[in-house]
Amino acid sequence: MANPQSLRDAAASVADNLRLKIRHRSHPHYPWLFLPRDKEEINTILNLWLQEGSLDAVTQKTGKSFKENPRENISDAYPILWADRPLATGVLQTPFPGKTLVIIALEDLDDQNGLPTNITKISCGSFAVHSGDEDLKFKKQGGGLAFFVLLD
Repeated sequence: MANPQSLRDAAASVADNLRLKIRHRSHPHYPWLFLPRDKEEINTILNLWLQEGSLDAVTQKTGKSFKENPRENISDAYPILWADRPLATGVLQTPFPGKTLVIIALEDLDDQNGLPTNITKISCGSFAVHSGDEDLKFKKQGGGLAFFVLLD
C-alpha cells in the first residue's frame, strides 16, 4: 500500500483488498474470524492506529497502561467479516477472557451490519473498545468489515 495519508484511507484500502481474499471461514471457534495468510494489511493498520495516539484513548476508557513498546501489548489481530455467522443473533459469552478488545472499522459500521449491539456505530478508520470479559450481543444483520485487536 502506497503511504496512506490517514488511518481512514488505509482502512478503506485494506477493506477492498480483504474482501477479495476472504472466501471461507478459517478459525475453529469463531467462524466469523478470518485468519489472513499475509499479515501485511493488519500491520499497516496497527502501525497507523498506534501512531495516531489511539492507546491514550484506550487508557482513558479502561485504565489500562501499556508497555514502552505498545506492540508488546497486542496479543493478536484478526480481520472480521460480520457475515455468515452461526450466531447471527444472540450472545457470545466472555469471548476473550482477560483481554481488551479493540474493533477498528475498515468501513462505516453500525449494529445493522455486524457490530455488537452495545456499540452504536464506528466510522471507517475509527475504533471502539470492549472488555473481552463482557458478553458480545448481536443482531441478525451482517456484512461489515473490521479488525479485532486483542490487547493483554
